Amino acid sequence: MARCLPALRPLPFLLAGALLLGAGCGAEQDAGERIERTTYTDVRARFLGTASEGRDIVVHHEPIPDLMGAMVMTLPVADARDLDPIDKNAPIAFDLVIEGASLRAENIEALPDTVTLNLSADP
Repeated sequence: MARCLPALRPLPFLLAGALLLGAGCGAEQDAGERIERTTYTDVRARFLGTASEGRDIVVHHEPIPDLMGAMVMTLPVADARDLDPIDKNAPIAFDLVIEGASLRAENIEALPDTVTLNLSADP
C-alpha cells in the first residue's frame, strides 16, 4: 500500500533560506561602518631591505609591548619615498598601523648607527 506524503509548500522554505542568507551577509562591512585603527609609535627595527618592487619593507623589529615579540616581518609601506635615505641594515623607527586586518609601516626614519636594538625573542 503506497503512502502519500502531504505536498510541501515552497514559501516557508524560501523564507527560511532568505533569512539564513541574510544572516551570513552581516560579515561584510557596511559602507558607513568605521574600521578600527591602532597605531604603535616608535617601533624600532633593523631595515633588511625591500620587497614587492619597493612597496614593502623587510624589518627585524624589537618586541612591541602588548602585541608581539621581536621578529622578522614584511610590511607594506604607506609612502615608499620614506625609504630613499635609509641604508640596508640601518636601525630605523616607524609607526606600525593596524587597520582592521591590515598592517603597514608609516613615518619611517633612520636612527643613528650607534643605536643598540633589542632583537631577542624575549620581550
